[in-house]
Amino acid sequence: MKSDQAILHTFITQHPADAALILERLKIEEIVLFLKEIPNEQAVAIFNYLERNSAVKCLEMLSAEQSAAIIENLPMQIASVFLRQVRSELREAILIGIPQEISIPIKRMLSFPPDSAGALADPFVLTLPDNSTVKEALRTLKKYPEKSIFYLYIINRQQKLVGVLNMRELMLARSNELVSIVMNKNLVQLNAELGFQAILSHKAWNEYHALPVVDSDGILLGMIRYKSLNQIKNEGEKNRQPHHSLAASLALGELYKIGFSGLIRSAAEPLKRRSEEKNN
Repeated sequence: MKSDQAILHTFITQHPADAALILERLKIEEIVLFLKEIPNEQAVAIFNYLERNSAVKCLEMLSAEQSAAIIENLPMQIASVFLRQVRSELREAILIGIPQEISIPIKRMLSFPPDSAGALADPFVLTLPDNSTVKEALRTLKKYPEKSIFYLYIINRQQKLVGVLNMRELMLARSNELVSIVMNKNLVQLNAELGFQAILSHKAWNEYHALPVVDSDGILLGMIRYKSLNQIKNEGEKNRQPHHSLAASLALGELYKIGFSGLIRSAAEPLKRRSEEKNN
Protein backbone atom coordinates (compact mmCIF):
# COMPACT_ATOMS: atom_id res chain seq x y z
CA MET A 1 0.00 0.00 0.00
CA LYS A 2 2.77 2.42 0.91
CA SER A 3 4.48 1.78 -2.42
CA ASP A 4 1.20 2.43 -4.25
CA GLN A 5 0.75 5.71 -2.42
CA ALA A 6 4.34 6.72 -3.16
CA ILE A 7 3.74 6.07 -6.87
CA LEU A 8 0.52 8.05 -6.68
CA HIS A 9 2.07 11.07 -4.96
CA THR A 10 5.05 11.07 -7.30
CA PHE A 11 2.75 11.02 -10.32
CA ILE A 12 0.66 13.94 -9.01
CA THR A 13 3.78 15.98 -8.25
CA GLN A 14 5.28 15.41 -11.69
CA HIS A 15 2.07 15.35 -13.79
CA PRO A 16 -0.68 17.36 -12.05
CA ALA A 17 -2.52 18.09 -15.32
CA ASP A 18 -2.68 14.39 -16.16
CA ALA A 19 -3.79 13.56 -12.62
CA ALA A 20 -6.62 16.11 -12.86
CA LEU A 21 -7.69 14.74 -16.22
CA ILE A 22 -8.00 11.21 -14.84
CA LEU A 23 -9.64 12.32 -11.59
CA GLU A 24 -12.43 13.95 -13.59
CA ARG A 25 -13.42 10.49 -14.83
CA LEU A 26 -14.32 9.48 -11.28
CA LYS A 27 -17.37 10.38 -9.23
CA ILE A 28 -17.16 13.68 -7.37
CA GLU A 29 -17.48 11.83 -4.06
CA GLU A 30 -14.41 9.73 -4.94
CA ILE A 31 -12.42 12.81 -5.93
CA VAL A 32 -13.29 14.52 -2.63
CA LEU A 33 -12.31 11.47 -0.56
CA PHE A 34 -9.02 11.36 -2.42
CA LEU A 35 -8.35 15.08 -1.93
CA LYS A 36 -8.85 14.64 1.81
CA GLU A 37 -6.07 12.06 1.92
CA ILE A 38 -3.31 13.84 0.01
CA PRO A 39 -1.07 16.75 1.13
CA ASN A 40 -2.48 20.21 0.51
CA GLU A 41 0.26 21.15 -1.96
CA GLN A 42 -0.78 18.22 -4.17
CA ALA A 43 -4.46 19.15 -3.89
CA VAL A 44 -3.51 22.68 -5.00
CA ALA A 45 -1.54 21.30 -7.94
CA ILE A 46 -4.59 19.30 -9.06
CA PHE A 47 -6.98 22.26 -8.62
CA ASN A 48 -4.81 24.30 -10.98
CA TYR A 49 -5.95 21.98 -13.78
CA LEU A 50 -9.28 20.65 -12.56
CA GLU A 51 -12.28 21.44 -14.75
CA ARG A 52 -14.24 24.37 -13.30
CA ASN A 53 -17.49 22.61 -12.43
CA SER A 54 -15.67 19.68 -10.86
CA ALA A 55 -13.48 22.03 -8.82
CA VAL A 56 -16.48 23.97 -7.52
CA LYS A 57 -18.32 20.79 -6.53
CA CYS A 58 -15.24 19.55 -4.68
CA LEU A 59 -14.91 22.83 -2.78
CA GLU A 60 -18.58 22.55 -1.80
CA MET A 61 -18.01 19.07 -0.37
CA LEU A 62 -14.70 19.68 1.38
CA SER A 63 -14.55 21.40 4.76
CA ALA A 64 -14.34 25.19 4.73
CA GLU A 65 -10.88 24.89 6.31
CA GLN A 66 -9.48 22.64 3.57
CA SER A 67 -11.17 24.69 0.84
CA ALA A 68 -9.56 27.83 2.28
CA ALA A 69 -6.15 26.14 2.39
CA ILE A 70 -6.50 25.27 -1.31
CA ILE A 71 -7.84 28.67 -2.41
CA GLU A 72 -5.09 30.47 -0.51
CA ASN A 73 -2.40 28.80 -2.62
CA LEU A 74 -4.03 29.05 -6.04
CA PRO A 75 -3.32 31.87 -8.50
CA MET A 76 -5.79 34.64 -7.68
CA GLN A 77 -7.40 34.57 -11.12
CA ILE A 78 -8.23 30.87 -10.72
CA ALA A 79 -9.30 31.30 -7.09
CA SER A 80 -11.69 34.12 -7.95
CA VAL A 81 -13.31 32.06 -10.74
CA PHE A 82 -14.01 29.20 -8.33
CA LEU A 83 -15.22 31.49 -5.55
CA ARG A 84 -17.78 33.12 -7.84
CA GLN A 85 -19.56 29.80 -8.19
CA VAL A 86 -19.56 28.36 -4.66
CA ARG A 87 -22.35 29.00 -2.15
CA SER A 88 -22.23 32.52 -0.74
CA GLU A 89 -21.85 31.28 2.85
CA LEU A 90 -18.93 29.05 1.85
CA ARG A 91 -17.34 31.90 -0.11
CA GLU A 92 -17.49 34.13 2.97
CA ALA A 93 -16.08 31.37 5.20
CA ILE A 94 -13.18 30.81 2.80
CA LEU A 95 -12.40 34.52 2.54
CA ILE A 96 -12.38 34.80 6.32
CA GLY A 97 -10.08 31.79 6.55
CA ILE A 98 -7.32 33.13 4.30
CA PRO A 99 -4.82 35.96 5.00
CA GLN A 100 -6.04 39.49 4.31
CA GLU A 101 -3.25 40.17 1.84
CA ILE A 102 -4.92 37.51 -0.33
CA SER A 103 -8.59 37.95 0.56
CA ILE A 104 -8.70 41.71 -0.01
CA PRO A 105 -7.45 41.58 -3.65
CA ILE A 106 -9.74 38.61 -4.34
CA LYS A 107 -12.75 40.49 -2.95
CA ARG A 108 -11.87 43.40 -5.21
CA MET A 109 -11.65 41.05 -8.20
CA LEU A 110 -15.04 39.57 -7.30
CA SER A 111 -16.59 43.05 -7.30
CA PHE A 112 -16.08 43.29 -11.06
CA PRO A 113 -18.08 41.40 -13.71
CA PRO A 114 -16.76 37.94 -14.61
CA ASP A 115 -14.14 37.98 -17.39
CA SER A 116 -13.71 41.75 -17.10
CA ALA A 117 -10.27 43.33 -16.84
CA GLY A 118 -10.82 44.02 -13.13
CA ALA A 119 -11.65 40.37 -12.48
CA LEU A 120 -8.71 39.06 -14.49
CA ALA A 121 -5.99 41.45 -13.33
CA ASP A 122 -3.06 40.10 -11.35
CA PRO A 123 -2.88 42.43 -8.32
CA PHE A 124 0.71 41.52 -7.42
CA VAL A 125 2.57 43.93 -9.69
CA LEU A 126 5.76 45.82 -9.02
CA THR A 127 5.05 49.50 -8.26
CA LEU A 128 7.06 52.50 -7.10
CA PRO A 129 6.01 55.98 -5.91
CA ASP A 130 6.73 58.72 -8.44
CA ASN A 131 9.19 60.46 -6.12
CA SER A 132 11.57 57.45 -6.10
CA THR A 133 14.99 57.60 -7.70
CA VAL A 134 16.31 55.20 -10.32
CA LYS A 135 18.72 53.86 -7.69
CA GLU A 136 15.79 53.04 -5.40
CA ALA A 137 13.96 51.42 -8.30
CA LEU A 138 16.92 49.15 -9.05
CA ARG A 139 17.14 48.23 -5.38
CA THR A 140 13.46 47.25 -5.46
CA LEU A 141 14.02 45.09 -8.54
CA LYS A 142 16.80 43.21 -6.78
CA LYS A 143 14.57 42.68 -3.76
CA TYR A 144 11.67 41.29 -5.84
CA PRO A 145 13.25 39.73 -8.96
CA GLU A 146 10.28 37.42 -9.54
CA LYS A 147 8.03 40.43 -10.15
CA SER A 148 10.32 42.29 -12.52
CA ILE A 149 9.59 40.30 -15.66
CA PHE A 150 7.93 43.02 -17.71
CA TYR A 151 7.37 46.53 -16.46
CA LEU A 152 7.69 48.74 -13.41
CA TYR A 153 4.55 50.78 -12.78
CA ILE A 154 4.81 54.25 -11.24
CA ILE A 155 2.01 55.50 -8.98
CA ASN A 156 1.35 58.75 -7.11
CA ARG A 157 0.23 59.18 -3.51
CA GLN A 158 -3.37 58.50 -4.49
CA GLN A 159 -2.31 55.11 -5.94
CA LYS A 160 -3.10 56.35 -9.44
CA LEU A 161 -1.03 55.06 -12.33
CA VAL A 162 1.08 57.93 -13.70
CA GLY A 163 3.80 56.16 -15.70
CA VAL A 164 5.59 52.96 -16.66
CA LEU A 165 9.20 51.90 -17.11
CA ASN A 166 10.54 48.87 -18.90
CA MET A 167 13.67 47.20 -17.65
CA ARG A 168 15.90 48.55 -20.46
CA GLU A 169 14.87 52.16 -19.83
CA LEU A 170 15.56 51.75 -16.15
CA MET A 171 19.03 50.27 -16.65
CA LEU A 172 20.06 53.11 -18.98
CA ALA A 173 18.88 55.92 -16.70
CA ARG A 174 21.17 57.79 -14.28
CA SER A 175 20.90 56.50 -10.73
CA ASN A 176 20.12 59.89 -9.17
CA GLU A 177 17.27 60.71 -11.55
CA LEU A 178 13.67 60.53 -10.39
CA VAL A 179 11.58 57.82 -12.02
CA SER A 180 8.96 60.49 -12.74
CA ILE A 181 11.47 62.08 -15.14
CA VAL A 182 12.49 58.97 -17.06
CA MET A 183 9.16 57.09 -17.02
CA ASN A 184 6.90 56.80 -20.04
CA LYS A 185 3.82 58.95 -19.45
CA ASN A 186 2.02 57.91 -22.65
CA LEU A 187 0.14 55.13 -20.93
CA VAL A 188 -1.73 52.30 -22.56
CA GLN A 189 -4.07 50.91 -19.93
CA LEU A 190 -7.19 48.79 -19.62
CA ASN A 191 -10.32 49.99 -17.86
CA ALA A 192 -11.42 47.54 -15.17
CA GLU A 193 -14.90 47.24 -16.70
CA LEU A 194 -13.60 46.23 -20.14
CA GLY A 195 -14.94 42.86 -21.33
CA PHE A 196 -12.86 39.86 -22.29
CA GLN A 197 -13.24 40.08 -26.07
CA ALA A 198 -12.38 43.78 -26.04
CA ILE A 199 -9.29 43.03 -23.95
CA LEU A 200 -8.22 40.20 -26.23
CA SER A 201 -8.58 42.29 -29.40
CA HIS A 202 -6.80 45.36 -27.99
CA LYS A 203 -4.26 46.70 -30.49
CA ALA A 204 -1.68 47.30 -27.78
CA TRP A 205 -0.89 43.56 -27.62
CA ASN A 206 1.10 44.04 -30.83
CA GLU A 207 3.58 46.04 -28.76
CA TYR A 208 3.24 44.96 -25.12
CA HIS A 209 3.40 41.63 -23.28
CA ALA A 210 1.36 42.97 -20.36
CA LEU A 211 -1.04 45.86 -19.80
CA PRO A 212 -1.99 47.67 -16.57
CA VAL A 213 -5.59 47.69 -15.35
CA VAL A 214 -7.08 50.78 -13.68
CA ASP A 215 -10.46 51.62 -12.21
CA SER A 216 -12.61 54.62 -13.17
CA ASP A 217 -10.47 56.88 -10.97
CA GLY A 218 -7.21 55.77 -12.55
CA ILE A 219 -6.13 53.71 -9.53
CA LEU A 220 -3.88 50.81 -10.49
CA LEU A 221 -5.54 47.45 -9.81
CA GLY A 222 -2.96 45.15 -11.40
CA MET A 223 -1.95 43.93 -14.82
CA ILE A 224 -2.97 41.34 -17.40
CA ARG A 225 -0.47 39.29 -19.36
CA TYR A 226 -1.24 38.38 -22.96
CA LYS A 227 -0.11 34.84 -22.24
CA SER A 228 -2.75 34.57 -19.51
CA LEU A 229 -5.44 35.80 -21.90
CA ASN A 230 -4.65 33.05 -24.37
CA GLN A 231 -4.81 30.47 -21.61
CA ILE A 232 -8.24 31.75 -20.61
CA LYS A 233 -9.37 31.82 -24.23
CA ASN A 234 -8.48 28.17 -24.63
CA GLU A 235 -10.14 27.45 -21.26
CA GLY A 236 -7.03 25.72 -20.11
CA GLU A 237 -7.44 22.93 -22.69
CA LYS A 238 -3.89 23.21 -23.90
CA ASN A 239 -2.51 23.00 -20.34
CA ARG A 240 -4.84 20.16 -19.45
CA GLN A 241 -3.94 17.93 -22.36
CA PRO A 242 -2.20 14.71 -21.29
CA HIS A 243 1.59 14.78 -21.37
CA HIS A 244 3.29 12.50 -23.82
CA SER A 245 3.81 9.72 -21.26
CA LEU A 246 0.14 9.60 -20.36
CA ALA A 247 -1.02 9.97 -23.95
CA ALA A 248 1.07 6.96 -24.90
CA SER A 249 -0.43 4.95 -22.07
CA LEU A 250 -3.95 5.94 -23.05
CA ALA A 251 -3.20 4.95 -26.61
CA LEU A 252 -2.53 1.44 -25.33
CA GLY A 253 -6.05 1.35 -23.89
CA GLU A 254 -7.82 2.06 -20.64
CA LEU A 255 -5.38 0.02 -18.54
CA TYR A 256 -3.46 3.05 -17.35
CA LYS A 257 -6.62 4.90 -16.37
CA ILE A 258 -8.05 1.88 -14.58
CA GLY A 259 -4.83 1.34 -12.67
CA PHE A 260 -4.55 4.96 -11.59
CA SER A 261 -8.21 5.11 -10.64
CA GLY A 262 -7.71 1.97 -8.59
CA LEU A 263 -4.85 3.60 -6.71
CA ILE A 264 -7.04 6.62 -6.00
CA ARG A 265 -9.90 4.49 -4.73
CA SER A 266 -7.47 2.47 -2.67
CA ALA A 267 -6.07 5.63 -1.08
CA ALA A 268 -9.54 6.97 -0.32
CA GLU A 269 -11.08 3.71 0.95
CA PRO A 270 -9.91 3.99 4.60
CA LEU A 271 -11.46 7.45 4.89
CA LYS A 272 -14.67 6.19 3.30
CA ARG A 273 -14.91 3.34 5.83
CA ARG A 274 -14.30 5.73 8.73
CA SER A 275 -17.01 8.04 7.41
CA GLU A 276 -19.49 5.17 7.11
CA GLU A 277 -18.66 3.90 10.60
CA LYS A 278 -19.17 7.36 12.03
CA ASN A 279 -22.56 7.71 10.35
CA ASN A 280 -23.64 4.30 11.66
